[in-house]
Amino acid sequence: IASDASERLLDLLPSTADRIGADGATERVRASELVPGDHVVVAPHAVVPADGVVVEGTSRLDNAVVTGESRAVGVDVGDAATAGATNLASELIVCVTTAGDDSRVGRLLGWVRDRDAARAPVVRIADRLGGAFVLAVLAISVGLAAWMLATGAPDPATRVAALLVITCPCALGMAVPLAVAVATGRAARAGLFVKGGAALESLTHVDAVVLDKTGTLTEGALRVARAVEFGDWPGTHPLDLAAAVEATSPHPIAHALIAHRRNHAQSAHIATRVEATAGQGIAGVVDGRLVVVGRPSWVAAQIDRGTSDIQQAAAESVADGFTPVAVAVDGVAACVVGLGDVVRADARAFVAEMDGAGRSVYLLSGDHPNLASGVAEELGIAPERALGGVTPEDKQAFVERLQAQGRIVAMIGDGVNDAAAIQQADVGIAVAGGTTPSKMAADVFLTRSGLAPIALLFGGAGGVMRRIRVTLAASLIYNIVGALLAVAGLVTPLVAAVLMPISSLTVVFLAVTQPTFRMRDDAKPDDIKPIAASAPHSPRLVRS
Repeated sequence: IASDASERLLDLLPSTADRIGADGATERVRASELVPGDHVVVAPHAVVPADGVVVEGTSRLDNAVVTGESRAVGVDVGDAATAGATNLASELIVCVTTAGDDSRVGRLLGWVRDRDAARAPVVRIADRLGGAFVLAVLAISVGLAAWMLATGAPDPATRVAALLVITCPCALGMAVPLAVAVATGRAARAGLFVKGGAALESLTHVDAVVLDKTGTLTEGALRVARAVEFGDWPGTHPLDLAAAVEATSPHPIAHALIAHRRNHAQSAHIATRVEATAGQGIAGVVDGRLVVVGRPSWVAAQIDRGTSDIQQAAAESVADGFTPVAVAVDGVAACVVGLGDVVRADARAFVAEMDGAGRSVYLLSGDHPNLASGVAEELGIAPERALGGVTPEDKQAFVERLQAQGRIVAMIGDGVNDAAAIQQADVGIAVAGGTTPSKMAADVFLTRSGLAPIALLFGGAGGVMRRIRVTLAASLIYNIVGALLAVAGLVTPLVAAVLMPISSLTVVFLAVTQPTFRMRDDAKPDDIKPIAASAPHSPRLVRS
């Protein structure tokens, strides 16, 4: 992460902002030039460039990039607006309170940068073993020379030379980096990018796995979970008409409705006279019919028949943890859909595999505690290990508390709100689709979607360390036997020079033939089957 704030926040914040000047006119300035007290215009679907307070306008903000909360939050005059949030509805004017490095996002990423710079290099076991071995060989050589000179044994220089040649520690020095290089190369082919051998070693000791919810355990996008229709609608489904009205809207609810109807291969319709009402919904004319889509209360206030049907269906959706959206056609209630966030198909199997391996699984989410509890129950995570409503700072502190208890922690997440916790953890893992800060903070980041690759990562790390131990043991045994032969005078310097490369060749062979992260040559990352810890099941929709 670059030291300059504008570079470090490039993926999160706009590089420019529309600041209101002293004369009331709007001027385009660099976001890094904003100072407290500036007033900036945040257009619909734009990103808030700095922390501030709304001084004019009403809208809804998507704070997922910072807090991880999957649902948009309504804001009005006097409410806070956080840098990195996306304005989903109408124009806002925000008074800047903090910007750049001083903003919440800036502080989080600055902590990640400072923590990374302060991290001490890992001392490799091969370094310690190689150093001790060299000192031992030198001591034996000096002792052998002194003994031969004292006893008058012939040709002490030849025997000492043979000892030094055959015990060359090249193989010991090569064992770890070569095995790690081969393993990380294969891991990369499998969509797992490991930044170093230290992460592989730490993975074998992990006994606590902390999971983010939105975008990690779930897909992070709304989907239609249910649709309750009122009456008969021959010819055209009400959701076809609703999708047509929503076709030009960038709202997540619009995307969910459009994707749902596309999956059902329905015929296309064109909407005209489309008009959106900030924070409420959208209306338009489709095939001569007036279609209204939005909040159940807002839709119910505009129709002649079916108000009670909408209210009852909406209440049932809320009770089941779904976000209700009502649809009315020509003043009559047509249907109510419940939207939820899809749990990844391999999430339950992953949790079961971690539990089976003796690793405690925790869930942290910026969403409401009830939503976090719903996902935990769905995946088999103990209720006391599922926390909702946590901030990015809370996630980092939670990981720190686990470490203070002597736990070795792996943190798995995808957003800016996870970056500090990922950096704090003994092993930080950023899932596919994660933000740049989470990848920068992580020791491992994935290019394959889902959680199955992480199970492969844990298994592969264990295989790498086992192969390293075998390689080190083979190299050490070879050198000890060679040293004994040289001391006994059974090996000449010439023979020692011929035998010495054998240990290096053995190390190369063992590293190249390790089975870790191995894929078929014709396989693509998506061809790898998910972990088989549980029977296949359909994706579930959870509270949202």
